[in-house]
Amino acid sequence: GCSETDSVVVNAFPIRATITSPQVLCEPTNEVRLAVTNPDAVQRLNYNWRPTNAILTRRDSAVVLVNPVLATDFTVELVNQFGCRDTLQTSVTIVNLQVTATADPDTIFAGDTTQLNVLGGCQNCNYSWTPATGLSNPNIANPIATPTETTVYSVLVSFGNCNDEASVRVVVNNVVCDKEHIFLPSAFSPNGDGINDLFVIPCFID
Repeated sequence: GCSETDSVVVNAFPIRATITSPQVLCEPTNEVRLAVTNPDAVQRLNYNWRPTNAILTRRDSAVVLVNPVLATDFTVELVNQFGCRDTLQTSVTIVNLQVTATADPDTIFAGDTTQLNVLGGCQNCNYSWTPATGLSNPNIANPIATPTETTVYSVLVSFGNCNDEASVRVVVNNVVCDKEHIFLPSAFSPNGDGINDLFVIPCFID
């Protein structure tokens, strides 16, 4: 039979560009620089950055300024002169930690508990309370505390390289009911005149 052989050459021109790595910033800002790096001097790239509302400069440039208040995730669509395409992604996260520590209540009796809490943290933040003794969990935002004495609790809140610290004081009152601190009344008069109507044995609060 008859046969014929032919060949074809397929040239591949993949895009090897990279984008600015995800950013975590500790201070509020309305302007962050993002860039595409193209290591192949032969390739010419066209750029299309998104989302459009958060790009502050020309969207068809290798370098742009973005507003992370309007968006946190950014993409750039790339096309080279050979028609090859690629899409790169990055993100900018603002972590503005300004934390406050609270205790509810902030004054208790020995043996009671209080609810500690952090205001101004974030969903993925790390928490570290000290001292850890008497806490239900020192690594959450809102542990239960059972201090045996007046204690100042400090909490370190961190996310990436951002961190802030706060503290709160919990006062513990001890009730002393030994014979030196008990007053035993000799009589009472429950006649409704508001004077000595109740028989009460008061204890001393330290």
